[in-house]
Amino acid sequence: MTRPRAATLNDPRPDAGIDFDPMTLVDPGRVDRVYRAIGKERPEPAFADMRLEHGSLQRPPRQAGVSELLSAFAGRELRPSDLLAELKSAIAQSRSGGEAVLRFVPDAEAAALESDRRYAEGKARPLEGIPFGVKDIIDVAGAVVTSGSHFTGDRVATSDAAVVSALRAAGAIPFAMTATR
Repeated sequence: MTRPRAATLNDPRPDAGIDFDPMTLVDPGRVDRVYRAIGKERPEPAFADMRLEHGSLQRPPRQAGVSELLSAFAGRELRPSDLLAELKSAIAQSRSGGEAVLRFVPDAEAAALESDRRYAEGKARPLEGIPFGVKDIIDVAGAVVTSGSHFTGDRVATSDAAVVSALRAAGAIPFAMTATR
């Protein structure tokens, strides 16, 4: 019995049928070193030249993608605070939303109002106003984090996990703690 040949970065399997470079998933701060080590030029990410156009949303805001939302915010068609209110209302009215979302992050409304202000002043950050959910195993400052366990009690995180901190710095808003099962 012959074992299939293992794929490497320098010798990908031609029968994989996927044009995918796993190095695009690596931390940007480290990816350059990896490409230098294998002697290749680092490709530019597909989104590097993305430009947002101000156009009307083609679907309800709660179903829109990130680029659509950013465009709507920039074009003053939608405010982050209005989107947050719509999302919270939709979750509250949905049985599956109530099962998926354990609780809302306490300061989400204040962050959305700050995003409204930044858009009005023309000082929006790259992900300004984009709401995101956080698994209940990741710390969000001021939010109860149980890690899906009754044994942890109602531990309130004193600071953000690194991923949450990075997203906040880009203007995104953690708004919901989601179930971990």
